Amino acid sequence: MPPAGWYPDETQQATLRYWDGVQWTGQRAAMVPLQLTYRPPVGPKSIGVAYVLALFLGGFGAHRFYLGRVRTAVMQLILFFGYLTLRIFFGATGGSAALFALSIWVIIDLFLIPRMARQANGIEPYW
Repeated sequence: MPPAGWYPDETQQATLRYWDGVQWTGQRAAMVPLQLTYRPPVGPKSIGVAYVLALFLGGFGAHRFYLGRVRTAVMQLILFFGYLTLRIFFGATGGSAALFALSIWVIIDLFLIPRMARQANGIEPYW
């Protein structure tokens, strides 16, 4: 026997019925459709604009902000300001690793921008 719980009602469509573990009860409830994560449309995002932002303001994460990738854009921004802080306090060699990591990240983003733009435009699902 199935465990107690709500199951689809075979007699009424779009209705759930409660099984107490032994028998069906008279309790019924309407099925509620599953709500998937929704990103509100904010207009189409241009791949060209994203590339221009990445080339000129990539260290600030501007292209990621533009494409709706706010968390990773903030991470790029923190990495950039971490580099500046280390550079100010430790001179010419300070922050070299942070700058190198950020540069590699932006170069990789140049290959990822088309996919990120398709995802931002709703053409391709996020994973």
